[in-house]
Amino acid sequence: DAEDRVPQPTVKFAVHDLSLHASDFSNARDAKSTVALKARVGRQGRLAYDGALATNPFAIAGRVDASGLDLVALRSYIESQVDVSLTAGTLAAKGNVSLGGSPMKAAWKGNVTVADFAALDKPTASDLARWKRLALEGMDVATEPLRVSIGRIGIEDFYARTIVYQDGTLNFTRLLVKDTDTRPQPEREALPVTLGRIELARGNVNFSDFFVRPNYTANLTDVTGSITTMSAEKAGDVAIAARVNDNAPVEVSGRIHPFAKSLTLDIAAKARDIDLPQLTPYSVKYAGYGIEKGKLSLDVHYVVENRKLSADNRLVLDQLTFNPQRVDSATATKLPVLLAVALLKDARGVIDIDLPISGSLDDPQFSVGGLIVRVIVNLIAKAATAPFALLSAAFGKGEELSVVPFAPGSAALDEEARKRIETLGKALAQRPGLKLDIGGRVDAEADREALRRASVDTALKREKLKSLAADGNAPASVDAVQIGADERTRWLTAAYAGSSIQDRPRNAIGMLKEVPPADMEAMLLAQAKVGDEDLRLLANARAQSVKDALMAKGIAGDRLFLTVARLEPGAAKAPRVDLALR
Repeated sequence: DAEDRVPQPTVKFAVHDLSLHASDFSNARDAKSTVALKARVGRQGRLAYDGALATNPFAIAGRVDASGLDLVALRSYIESQVDVSLTAGTLAAKGNVSLGGSPMKAAWKGNVTVADFAALDKPTASDLARWKRLALEGMDVATEPLRVSIGRIGIEDFYARTIVYQDGTLNFTRLLVKDTDTRPQPEREALPVTLGRIELARGNVNFSDFFVRPNYTANLTDVTGSITTMSAEKAGDVAIAARVNDNAPVEVSGRIHPFAKSLTLDIAAKARDIDLPQLTPYSVKYAGYGIEKGKLSLDVHYVVENRKLSADNRLVLDQLTFNPQRVDSATATKLPVLLAVALLKDARGVIDIDLPISGSLDDPQFSVGGLIVRVIVNLIAKAATAPFALLSAAFGKGEELSVVPFAPGSAALDEEARKRIETLGKALAQRPGLKLDIGGRVDAEADREALRRASVDTALKREKLKSLAADGNAPASVDAVQIGADERTRWLTAAYAGSSIQDRPRNAIGMLKEVPPADMEAMLLAQAKVGDEDLRLLANARAQSVKDALMAKGIAGDRLFLTVARLEPGAAKAPRVDLALR
């Protein structure tokens, strides 16, 4: 039976079936012994240690294998470091640990799993976090100096309460270190933390954003997704999907850099079919009317850099209906809200608006009334502009629809290009008065290199086609020939041998010498010539691909005009087709 009375309350735990083997044991100064320890800890815990032990001064360095350790029994150690109340959880760990030195230094390399965990926010005694399983893999953690590196974090069946406060800080950040000073801390050193891929499965996140005005709260369910490696030097890529209250789908993507000296992020989020009546408290406070019915879909894009926030918000409100009885509210706008709604709704009862906002993390200031006026003015201005502006307002794809991307060296439509053409085709079908100019473009450097490599690949396929034809198994065309990685060297050698490359290495009797595959490919690439005319043909082929795809969607050919190809000399441009409405 063991007690540690240093933390409060005292930590108590029982050790059973203790087995200890030690050799060369001594308490002499700097003496080291070898220890093998096994024991049951608590009711279900298992603990094993195999490694070095020194007592004068104390130090250990060895292998640990633990499972089923009750975290609640160790809550005093945890709660002294974070402002939470631990109510459940078991720990498993396997790896190498070291502890010793003056001042005391600790290090851990290995894996840790925390299962069936639950914790409360101590100040409010409310649920803070819980999960079925949390796996921390490839850990490399040390103190003095602090270093935290985790290769992979996987969490399943979890709940978390997340809050963004008025100063832009997260509640979890505040909980990490007990500190009564909650004022903004604009300047800090970069954190020595590296987190590998984070994987989320079957989660529930109750999220509140007190930074945005008005505040936003959502209960996200079915949370799944991932975040790639994050460190002081590297931002992580975010790709998360969820639902609002088990219903409206949400997608979050972008980049976040939380461990840098100053927080930066570039995050986009999409949500669909959020029921609006639940937002009545906000609509009463800021608009002066309650909401009877309606649904909200949104696309938002948040960028934080140099403690400045800029955000683009596209909101689509379907069948928004206010209660006609106005409610007195000192904070409500004095603008004619019902008239504004009538102006914004289209014939199908849909409001499609853009709300750009910006501000400082230290002193956020947003004018809801000003935003509403700007939205109304902008929409009226759009109604008086060219048809392309109306297309942008109706489909929210203005800049995206103006460009169709292509892979270097290719005129084939990929999935992203087909998605854009699908949207554009629908838009043109609903706007029969519009005509479209289609101009193929190339990146002279990237496309030239891709065409050269494609020429070499074609040479390999032709050699294989010859062989297949001799066996009577040839496909219809060289494009249908497939070359696997395991046979590439064979056909590379054949293409090299059959080429007209001058100055190929030969032996004394004039036979071609064997050369490494990389050298053969380099000589074939050097021989492949791609001129401006080849690039112009590629640009025209891209434009024709887009035109053909739109005609396949039912758009008449007399509305689609191919323009002269541009080779884009000088500054590199992405391989693409540019579109222009008229």
